Amino acid sequence: MLFKIFSFNSLSLVLRVVTSFLTSKAIAMFIGASGMALVGNLRNFLSSLEALGTLGIQNGIIKRVAENYSDKKRLSHLFSIHFLGILILSVFLGIGIVVFSEFIANKIFDHADYSTVLKAIGILFPFQVLNVYCIAFLNGLSRYKKVVWVNSVSYLSGLVLSVVLMYFFRTMGHYWPFQS
Repeated sequence: MLFKIFSFNSLSLVLRVVTSFLTSKAIAMFIGASGMALVGNLRNFLSSLEALGTLGIQNGIIKRVAENYSDKKRLSHLFSIHFLGILILSVFLGIGIVVFSEFIANKIFDHADYSTVLKAIGILFPFQVLNVYCIAFLNGLSRYKKVVWVNSVSYLSGLVLSVVLMYFFRTMGHYWPFQS
């Protein structure tokens, strides 16, 4: 069983490394060094935002779900209470990003033109946080194949979308898939 888990996780990790490398190459080709710096700023912002939006409780969710795996009533209660709390927090954070998008764009990118991208991030942010939450829940249920499959599809679609959008929109194009 442990070998299977490591095998699935290894496949996902290799795919993430390859897609990250290809995305970085595409950024270098299409938008250059200055674009790489801006992308780095956005990735750092998104990582911080995701940690804040999930309250850093992914490992706790995995542990609690694994502990209560056989108690369906308790598991349902855990899912709904965490889901509701994270949803409310992420919606408020998303609204904050939309409202303060110009301010944030000026601080991160030194330019208000990127506020459109931040507004889109604010609108889609609750979905990203819920995705992280659901993956943690699946991990707790030991649904490793599903987790690897979801992550793999996410990595590949992010790569394809990034490359296509960078080709057509240069620097702005990379931000739309919000790939971290």
